[in-house]
Parts: sequence; structure tokens; C-alpha cells
Amino acid sequence: MRKPLYYASALLASVLIIAACGSNDTPPLDRSAFRTARALASHDGARLSPVVNASRAARSPARQPTAEELLNWAEVTFPALFPAPRPSTWTVENIVYRYYSTTDLALGVMDGTTVLGLIDATKPTATLVQLGQISDYTCSVLPSSCAGQPASFDASSVSSGANEVAAFIAVCAPAGSTRSEPTTPTATQPSLLSRSVQAGLTMRASAGIRPKAYTSTRPADKLGSCGGRISYPEYSHSSGITTATRVFDNYCTQDSDTGERTYYNGTMAFVNTATPTASGPITTQLVANSPTGITTTTTNAAGTATKSQTASFTNYVFRPGVPGGDPTPTSPDEIRADEISVKNELTGKTYRQTGYVVSMFDTPDGGEQATISGRGYRSNGQYFDISTTSPIKTNSSGDYQSGVLSFLGANGSTAVATVVPGENLQTTMTIDGQPVTSVPACSP
Repeated sequence: MRKPLYYASALLASVLIIAACGSNDTPPLDRSAFRTARALASHDGARLSPVVNASRAARSPARQPTAEELLNWAEVTFPALFPAPRPSTWTVENIVYRYYSTTDLALGVMDGTTVLGLIDATKPTATLVQLGQISDYTCSVLPSSCAGQPASFDASSVSSGANEVAAFIAVCAPAGSTRSEPTTPTATQPSLLSRSVQAGLTMRASAGIRPKAYTSTRPADKLGSCGGRISYPEYSHSSGITTATRVFDNYCTQDSDTGERTYYNGTMAFVNTATPTASGPITTQLVANSPTGITTTTTNAAGTATKSQTASFTNYVFRPGVPGGDPTPTSPDEIRADEISVKNELTGKTYRQTGYVVSMFDTPDGGEQATISGRGYRSNGQYFDISTTSPIKTNSSGDYQSGVLSFLGANGSTAVATVVPGENLQTTMTIDGQPVTSVPACSP
């Protein structure tokens, strides 16, 4: 079991020496770093365990990632381990690797298949860790390679279809309609798209709360109103680029009217890029990743959990259309994510969306307008494509005014969600033209 890894260690050492010969560049690691490395035959090495935990193999992938794609993904997903600026990529014989001097870690791919990590690379205690096969990371690096079969929307599966689409946007029945009890209670319906859109609109609302750039000063811990905290245990800032980890440790907020509490637990890593100005740094890009997810649990006044979801995301990128200013129709703010996933902890089902794109700008009346697109996945792996038929609009108070989203499934079957005017993002829905009524009634 150990022999292949000891062989890999020796081979990696030898090819690095070969790479140094006849080169004007100085290799980041010399032979001694690998000669004394202790090879591990399993997924050990606590520092690199998050990388293994994020691996998701595809059953029948269209293709597996290249070494460059894997290394790029690792950098944006785990910036605390593989921080910016991006180091040179060394291609020597059958190994492609990068060395990160700040963390003293090396990450590489041997023979285009085996993923290797080197911990404490320049120290006598250097440890070579096998991180699995590159194919194990297909769904994380190339989410589109994990596509299943197209979902089918038809009149006979109205209720099921409504609940599946409800994973991405809240669906309700018009007031006064006759309806049966929903198969999934309102409190446990995931609302990924709803929360994503609302978070995006709030993050870049024009009323003086544009996202602020991080500085060289580590943010202070934020305490929850009913306990817990948000902290930044890993934080570095250089030349306008902030690389950090944000941890939610049972962070709690409470609704003073209902007594309802919401608890947040989990970790996200991010890289904030800013441009210095006379009035302070201005964010030009924010990249965030949370491969293991952030769990949100809501309890009622009696302490009973009514909703629990774990949301994870890969390569979530926010780019302001007008850094430091208000977005316009020609220069809108944009949010993109390679993949967003929500697991309903009460039902055990997981819903995903890949290729998620939101474009937003301010309107003359003080409101906002947004369009959304992407591919959604049911818990069984079937997918449907999401597009915006009519832009989602809010007024100056943040209330939703209008908007139409279309969900295209197999054989041209279509679900259409129409925004219901009001404070919360909710929609009525038709499937192939037939109204959906077997869902909760719309809130006033």
C-alpha cells in the first residue's frame, strides 16, 4: 500500500531536480524537501483534509479536469491554504505542481491522475499526502460534467414539480384558490434562489450600503444578539488583496416579534480585491467559497427546529459594475457561481444549481432590477434550465413588484413562475400552462 506513494515521493524529487538542470529559474523546492518526506498511504494530513472533503466524482463525466483546472479550483476554493498571488506552475516530466511559500504547501498532479500534497514542504518534517484521483474532483471542478437527465414537468406531477422548483424559489397559490395540502410544509421548503437573490440585492443596495473593501486591519469578532459569533481566524492583506476565512460559530439572531431564532454554523473562505482611492479602498471583486457549507437552523419560540439547511458554494464571484458607484443598465453588478448547493437537513434532500448568474442595476425610481439564469438540479439529479422572461423588479422600499422566471425541462415542458408583489420573494406557478394550486397560499 505504501510502495506507490514512496515511489511517488522519490519520483517527485527526481523530476524536480531534472527541472532545475539547464533552467534559468530557481525551483521552489530542492531535493531535500522530498528526500525526507514521510509518505502517507491514506487521506491523512489535517491541513489538507478540506480538499479531500470537497471532492465529488461524476458517475459518467463528459471529461475529467486538467491539472491546471484542478490547481486553479483549489486556489479559489481554499485561498487560506493556497493564497494569492498565483505561483508559477512547474511542469516536469509527468508532474504538474505549484508551491505556495506563504503556507509552505505544494499541490500537484502526477501522471494526470493522482493528486498529491506536500505539507511543510521546506522542513525536515515534510509530509507527502495522497489526495485521491483527479477524477474524484470532477463535480467540484467541472460541475457541468455532473449533469443527469432533463427533468420533466407535466400536469400529472404538478405538486412534485412545484416542490422541486421551490428549492430555488418560493412557490405559492393565489389567494382564494382551492388547494390540497402541500407535500412539503412551507417551513421546510428550501428557498435557495430566494435567499441568493435577496442576499445579492441587499449586498449591493444603493442606499449607502455598497460592499466595503477589507483593509490591513482584521475585522473584530461580531457577536450574535442571542449568542455565538462571527470571526476571522485566518486573515492576511497585501497590496489591496485580502485573503481570509470567515467562521460562523453558532451565530444567533432573534426575531423580537415572534421569538424565532436563527443559528449559523460553518466556514467560508474569500479573497477581496480592492483599488485604493482617496476615500478608502473600493472593492473590484469578491470571490468566496464554502465547499463544506454553512448551516442555517431556525427554531420557534419553543426551541423546536422548523428549518435547517446547509448551503455550500463554489467560486462565488461578485463584481460591481461601477466600483464605488451605483450600477447602471450598461454596467450592472454581477454575481456568478460555478455551483450552489443546498441540503435540506430535515428531509435529507440536496438541491443544486450550476452556472448561476445574477445581473443587477438601480432603476430611476430608486428600486432595482435583476435577471437570473442557471441550471437547477432536482434531488434525483434531473435538471432544468432557468431563465428570466421578465426582469425581477423591486421598488425603493425593497418590495418586489414584478418578474417572470421560466424553467425548461425535458421535451419542451415548461414551468413559469410569476412574482407576487410584496415584501417577500414568492411566485405563483404554471406547468405547461396549468396553474399550480397544491402549494401553500401566498402570504399577504
